[in-house]
Amino acid sequence: MIDIVIVNWNSGNLLAKCVGSIFTEKNYPLVNKIIIVDNHSSDESATQINNDEKITKLLNEENTGFSKACNQGFRLCT
Repeated sequence: MIDIVIVNWNSGNLLAKCVGSIFTEKNYPLVNKIIIVDNHSSDESATQINNDEKITKLLNEENTGFSKACNQGFRLCT
């Protein structure tokens, strides 16, 4: 089982496409969780992702930068 961290900032529908490409019928059982760290997007791309028991969303109140967001997600990985 794997954990995947996705850092998002105003990616529009690309975030949904990314999650959809991970959650294929073949891959779904292999994924432990997807952690989406949203760096204060103004396009609501993170809120458009359907809730799933394997998805955790962290919605930052400011854009903390890519590295810091990666580390936020990493802390939730197992």
